[in-house]
Amino acid sequence: MPLTKIQSLGITDGTIVNADINASAAIAGTKISGSFGKVLQVVQGTSMVRTTTTSTTFVNTNVTVNITPSSASNKILITGHTQLYSPNISTTYGPGVAIKRNSTEVWKSSASGSNYFSFFGSNANTLLIPVPFGYLDSPSLTSSITYTLAISSFTGTSVEDFAGDLGARYTGVIIAMEIAG
Repeated sequence: MPLTKIQSLGITDGTIVNADINASAAIAGTKISGSFGKVLQVVQGTSMVRTTTTSTTFVNTNVTVNITPSSASNKILITGHTQLYSPNISTTYGPGVAIKRNSTEVWKSSASGSNYFSFFGSNANTLLIPVPFGYLDSPSLTSSITYTLAISSFTGTSVEDFAGDLGARYTGVIIAMEIAG
């Protein structure tokens, strides 16, 4: 006759190990202590409003997202994409992008020791480049945070996040995911 009930009197805390649990056993998530590594919330921001600059320092675009972490020990994974357009480029360095937490730069593109995308050849003239980005931030905050995509020019020539030009509409996207610490 198979055993259908286990008396709890003979089992000491911490003596059951993974090898003792059948691989097909279903364990309720509520029985697992700790919430590390879980995605707790996901928020998204989008923009079809173009930002144009000639600044060699980072200028905020309209691609932003707000998130309020539930714990200061949690991390925020920022991902997204935009498309950059820059006419009249005369060097092998194109525009740069950065992610800002509130007003602080927490990540920026880097190529050849600069903060800009590079490409092969000289005097490329016009650059249209898709830009995916991602960064895992540790803000140590429980207050509302605004993450913003910022852009800059390497040489002071015009650069824009390509949110609607040449008859096409492009939507810049930024996603913030709170990851339990």
